[in-house]
Amino acid sequence: MTLGDRGEADAILQERCLNCLHFYDVVLLDLSFHAFSQKPDGLELLPEVRKAQSDAEIIVYSSLDDLQTIATVRSLGANNFLSKNKCSYEAVIVKVGEALRRRASRRETIEQGRELAESVGAVFVSQAMRDVFVQAALARRNERAHVLIQGPTGSGKELIASAIGNVKGRPFVAINCANIAENLIESELFGHERGSFTGADRSSSGVFSAANGGTLFLDEVGCLSKRAQEGLLRVLQNGEFKRLGSSATQRVKVRVVAATNDPLDEMAKGGTFRTDLLERLGSVRIAVPPLNARRADIEPLIRHFLAKHGRKELAIEASCLAFLCDYSWPRNVRQLENVVGNMVSRVTGTELEVGDLPEEFIAEVADQSAAQTAPSPAPAVMRAGATFVEIPDGTSLDDAHLIVTRNMLIRACERVGEKTSVRAIADELKVERGVIGRRLKDLGLNSLQDLFPAQSSAEASPQ
Repeated sequence: MTLGDRGEADAILQERCLNCLHFYDVVLLDLSFHAFSQKPDGLELLPEVRKAQSDAEIIVYSSLDDLQTIATVRSLGANNFLSKNKCSYEAVIVKVGEALRRRASRRETIEQGRELAESVGAVFVSQAMRDVFVQAALARRNERAHVLIQGPTGSGKELIASAIGNVKGRPFVAINCANIAENLIESELFGHERGSFTGADRSSSGVFSAANGGTLFLDEVGCLSKRAQEGLLRVLQNGEFKRLGSSATQRVKVRVVAATNDPLDEMAKGGTFRTDLLERLGSVRIAVPPLNARRADIEPLIRHFLAKHGRKELAIEASCLAFLCDYSWPRNVRQLENVVGNMVSRVTGTELEVGDLPEEFIAEVADQSAAQTAPSPAPAVMRAGATFVEIPDGTSLDDAHLIVTRNMLIRACERVGEKTSVRAIADELKVERGVIGRRLKDLGLNSLQDLFPAQSSAEASPQ
């Protein structure tokens, strides 16, 4: 399809967006929509094309072929750039064919990423994690490449490593470098002969020998000593090492998957981590985003953890869900799982409520909020839906729950407007109708109208 007008292009994109279709495999985009115009309309359109056609191969084809333009179109999401001044139409056709084959290959890899995620029980809906598992699928296929997984503690690096390296019929060995004393790490990695050091009352083959023919997962690789780094580099370069106390060379074929939350690039610049080792380990890099960068995954993770605890029938009250989804989760998925597990052990009703949140977690949230606010004292803030609710200092947890509940009901009534009813509010807040009645009773109210006492008084007063 050829589009000769910006408005026509906008209309086509709008139609595809509204129908939620990623319709095009390849988009060939000019930067100038009018022959006599120097205005690069395509630069404005390119981000919209990328947003509407997130999986498409976008090739920019333009006579504006200076370095700045090429760099700009790449930064805006183009996969490739072809110069009208240097590329014949025949060459363009060849490039489009190559892009179609890449698109088909990527579609296959996306499916492999989905299957890989399912195989390790990963739970997510976010595009960020879909991309992570696409990278993991590519890394799993490229068995000769070592992999470096970087991300904050508790974000799921071990799960990604398992997805990449746990291949049926091949060894997968995992160790946490942070849990091994510095004077023992070399022995753990490469093994030792009996009597090679004090306490070595028997020989050990080491994890590299155990992982021969498969994958070795080194968690917290940034904790390795300089000497251990040197030994690790030698294995990655030559596939060989010597056990402590032995002069015999051991040969192995092992793919290393390393993980860390340490800033290895900064450590390499500072001299605490070998640059050459980082280059070897990081031939493939996968960045796992923190949970607060993929908030869409929080609710499905909560429901997954409820099922894991055998309580998948539990509902989650709207204000409680909003609170959990808005929290920053500094310790990521691991922290969320712990909080949900704690709530499950406390809940007495049929749904999780703000009142079921563990006291130590609420205290941590309060401390974090206080640290982020200005030095002057300020009331605690809890979010309910799309508005913020001030909680006065000294308020008990139960009273804070009532304040948030009242605000949620008021805001729901305002959104529903003239159609306000218990059923309408229940539908708006995605709860059963009986929940609304119980919440009103908790607040000491008989009806939704009692949420607006001034209005009720005005209606009752004589004219």
